[in-house]
Amino acid sequence: MADERVEAMKALLHAAARDMPGLELETRHMFGGLAAYTRGRVFALVTGDGLGLKLAEADQRDLLAEDGAAYLRFESDGTSTRQYVRVPAHLLNPDALRPWIARSAHYVTALPVSTRRRRRD
Repeated sequence: MADERVEAMKALLHAAARDMPGLELETRHMFGGLAAYTRGRVFALVTGDGLGLKLAEADQRDLLAEDGAAYLRFESDGTSTRQYVRVPAHLLNPDALRPWIARSAHYVTALPVSTRRRRRD
């Protein structure tokens, strides 16, 4: 994926998240894309398919009702995920994206903390 596109999505996320109470936005480049975190939890991914938000089932249905929304696809093998919904182009501006980021951040911070096992070499 072009670095310019990733950087543009990163700037969009930061602009949309500006002044949102309680949102501690951190972004990390990974696998040619980007992951956005709040309080250590991933709530958004940027892949070659676009920006995807991790949402509760009801919020997924709401976003999927928007024209152009779909489940996010991964570039590597073309599979889609049922956890992240791709944000349609008409919502890719800070004002329209802000409420969706709020829904996503609220959802992921309410999830139980996973007990990941450390990998042993």
